[in-house]
Amino acid sequence: MKFMGFLSPASYIPIALLIFSIFYVGSTSAIDAITSARSIRDHETISSNNTDLKLGFFSPENSTNRYLGIWYLSQSYIIWIANRDNPLTDSSGVGKIHNDGNLVVLNGQNLILWSSNVSANSTTNSTVAQLQDSGNLVLRDIATGKTLWDSFSHPADAAVPTMRVATNPNTGKKIEYVSRKTPSDPSSGYFTVSLERLGAPEVFFWYNKTRPYYRTGPWNGRFFLGTPRLSTEYLYGWRFDHDDDGTVYVTYSVADPTAYGTLSITTTGTLKLHFPYGGADLFIRTPYSLLGAGKKGRGRIALIVAVTGAIGIITLVVCAYLVWRKWSAKRTGKVPGLDSMRSHIVRDRMRS
Repeated sequence: MKFMGFLSPASYIPIALLIFSIFYVGSTSAIDAITSARSIRDHETISSNNTDLKLGFFSPENSTNRYLGIWYLSQSYIIWIANRDNPLTDSSGVGKIHNDGNLVVLNGQNLILWSSNVSANSTTNSTVAQLQDSGNLVLRDIATGKTLWDSFSHPADAAVPTMRVATNPNTGKKIEYVSRKTPSDPSSGYFTVSLERLGAPEVFFWYNKTRPYYRTGPWNGRFFLGTPRLSTEYLYGWRFDHDDDGTVYVTYSVADPTAYGTLSITTTGTLKLHFPYGGADLFIRTPYSLLGAGKKGRGRIALIVAVTGAIGIITLVVCAYLVWRKWSAKRTGKVPGLDSMRSHIVRDRMRS
């Protein structure tokens, strides 16, 4: 029914609701991707569809350097860092799709500080980087839908559920985790976690990627035999599997999927299980980590070796002396010191 040549007032209600719903969805839907038309600058972010995870620039505690990273709920819960070894010193950073299709971090002079470094015949308009609800940042070819690169395959120091520790024996490619240098410096540190001995798989903890200082023990089909503390009420289960290309991997899940428990290799070489909503932190202490890392750790080791050596030498000297006394007594039939003791006794009696 028309009212003075227009729709009646009642007819406007559905139209108004439609316009409102379109506006509401458009204003509340999370922007979860970097595209050729959308980059992110410092103090801008993109969010996963569930809005729990964000990709943006941050500074670690007690640092002014800037990094592009992914965090869960807040910047105190960083799960991935792009330019960890090449930080920005100001707020001029930009995360964007480069003209070769790669995801890059640029500084104020448009120099590339970090790149996904995919060798593919791609262009700016053919790729998109999307932040998934799992926390994985995925670079895809728009035309084919093929994944060209993802952050889960290039981790920093932390793993979230479904992330892998992996090795491909055919190509030698590994998914491994490297600790930060310090809590305020997220650059690659001294400790690395990798999957080794694929016949009886074990997770190795390395110092400087050359010396293993801890092993989990072999996988028995359910858990690692040498690390029973990893089989706790907090970790729901471990899974060992392989891909068609020969990649062998171990992944984990937590009892409460909403808890989003992360495993990270700390700056002192321990393994930490952390929950943002309380729970418990699980540390697997390692002998080497108690000695510290770097020059300080090597100094402590040298001191321990020196003290141990000195004690050993003193012990050998004392033992050698006691053996000599016993041997001398048997040979002469005299006990060293006994004759002088007898002469003192005789003199005392004569005086009395």
